[in-house]
Amino acid sequence: MRELETFFKNNAWSKIDVSDTSKIDGSSSSILTPWGDDSLQILIPADPHDSAPLIDSLNKVILPKRLSALFELEARRLEVIWTALKIPPSLEEISKREFTFCFHGKEHKCYFSESSSHLLNIARRAVPIGQSNTNFRNLNSFSRYALELDGATRDRLFGKPKSFYIENLDFDEERVVTLSENLNFYMSYYDYSAPRILVHDDTEVVSSSSRLRYRTGKFPNYIDATPIDENLLSFWAESFSGNEILQFMLHFRIMEYASSSYAAENLRRRVLRSVSRPDIRDNPGRVADEIVEFLNASDAKVQDDHSRFINTIRENVTPEVLWSEIEKERHAFSERRQCDGGFCLEPLIDKSSTIEQFRPKGVENFSRQIREIRNVLSHGKDFPRDGVFRPTRRNLRLLRPWVSLMALASGEVVLGRVSR
Repeated sequence: MRELETFFKNNAWSKIDVSDTSKIDGSSSSILTPWGDDSLQILIPADPHDSAPLIDSLNKVILPKRLSALFELEARRLEVIWTALKIPPSLEEISKREFTFCFHGKEHKCYFSESSSHLLNIARRAVPIGQSNTNFRNLNSFSRYALELDGATRDRLFGKPKSFYIENLDFDEERVVTLSENLNFYMSYYDYSAPRILVHDDTEVVSSSSRLRYRTGKFPNYIDATPIDENLLSFWAESFSGNEILQFMLHFRIMEYASSSYAAENLRRRVLRSVSRPDIRDNPGRVADEIVEFLNASDAKVQDDHSRFINTIRENVTPEVLWSEIEKERHAFSERRQCDGGFCLEPLIDKSSTIEQFRPKGVENFSRQIREIRNVLSHGKDFPRDGVFRPTRRNLRLLRPWVSLMALASGEVVLGRVSR
C-alpha cells in the first residue's frame, strides 16, 4: 500500500493484508502485527476520507515492539499508552505529574498529559484478534472511548484520555527500553503507587524451545487423583508465571521441599514394611532388631541436604523423562553457554550422546547442575568464582530450556510424593 510506505519503512515488523477476510466494518485492508504483536490488527477504512487521518498518524510514528507506546518521529518523544478511563482520586495527582529525568547526562522532560490524536486515530481502528500477552498494548479503553457515540455513556465511563510522555529521545529501541526500565525504578522508588511503563518480551528474542507438551504422549481419559500437599500446589501454580528465573526457582523449591522429608519418608516405609509383616506376633524381637538397624543406618543421620536432594530426584525422575526434553533441545544442553555476568551454563550431555550413555549418570548430573544454577541465581556474588547471572533478555533466553527440563522433573517429584 503506497500511502503507508513510510510506516512500513519505520515498522518493518508490520505487514499489510489485503485479503477478503480483512474487509471488516468497511475496511479494505489491515495492518497485521503492529508493534510486532500478533494479537492485534489495525483496520484501514476503504473510504479515503476516513482513512486519511489514520494513514497520516501511522506515517508519523514507530510502534516499538517492546513497549505499549508510540514514538512520535517529529516530536522525538515517546507516548506511553496509559488510560482513557476516568482517573480515580488516588491517582489525580499522578495524572498531573511533571518532572525532568536526567539519564546518561541527557535531560528528558517527563509528564502525564492528554493523549495525542495519533494514538486516538490508531486506537479507533485497532482490533484484538487473539490471546494477548501484552494486554493488547493498553488500547482497549482508548478503542472504546473512540467508538462510543453516546455522550452520557462516554461521560459516565471515560475521562480525557491520558498518556505518559518522555521527550528528547532519538529512537533506538534498546536504549529507549533501558531508559524506561531505569525510569520505572526511580518512579516507583519515590512513589510506590506510580504507574509503570510496561516492557514486553521481544518476540524475536525467544528460545527455540518447544517444551514437551504431553508428558505421557497424550492427555488421559481418566485421572485417579490423590490430594497434593498445599505447599507443593502453591509452588506449582506460580511456576507458570513470572520470568525464567522465578520459574526455575519455584521448580527447584518443589524438589527441595520434597527432599526435606526424604529421609523421614524412607525410614517410615522401612519401618512400616517391618511392622506390617504377618508374623509380627511370633517374631517381635526380630522386627525390633530390624527397626533398630533402620534407625542406626537412617538417612536422617548420614545424609546431608545435598544428598537428600539428589536422592529425591533419582528416586522419582527417570532418565527417559529428562531425555524426552533434552533430545528436543540437544543444542541447548550440549554446548557451554557463556551468560551475561560471567556465569556459564555447562553442558549436560555431549553433542553425540545417546539415551544409553545418559542413563547411568544423567539424573545425578542433572541434579548437581541445577543446584549450581540455583546457587548463582539466588546468591549472586556469594560465589564470585562462578560469575553472576544477570536477568538480561539474553540470559533468560539461555535459561528457558532448563526451565522446561525443571518442569518435567518437578512434576515427577510431586507425583512421586503423592503416590507413596
